[in-house]
Amino acid sequence: MLSRVDQLLLLFCPAIFTFICLWGAVQHLFELGKSKTGIKKERKTISPLKKLLLIGYAEKSKYHTAKAKRFCCVYWGYVMIMLVCIVLWLLSAILPAAGKFTSICVLAKLVVFDIPVNIYGFVMTKHDSKHGGVTWVWTKNE
Repeated sequence: MLSRVDQLLLLFCPAIFTFICLWGAVQHLFELGKSKTGIKKERKTISPLKKLLLIGYAEKSKYHTAKAKRFCCVYWGYVMIMLVCIVLWLLSAILPAAGKFTSICVLAKLVVFDIPVNIYGFVMTKHDSKHGGVTWVWTKNE
């Protein structure tokens, strides 16, 4: 059984990279084929909560709409799994018997979501010296 500190570290440290990976993928697909001013105009119409939860981004994508919808579904599923794990972690402070179940849930989240999403993000990105950094491999010409 993992200690509470280990559970906390395994719960949040990989989650940062997973959220960035999933959010960045949807953002990239949303921006494909749009001008900078078009992107700014569309972002101004979206509320901060919708930006955080990526609501409406997949429907407003010009290219790879199905991929964007899949990424949004995975993102929302990940948010739900994180909320369940956080509630279980908080309950394990009150009920010591819940600690073992929390350890199993945290490890399952790590194996099912965090590791595959981060490997996929590593494989599907490329170095783009023209735009100054790392970008996703999808283009509007696919």
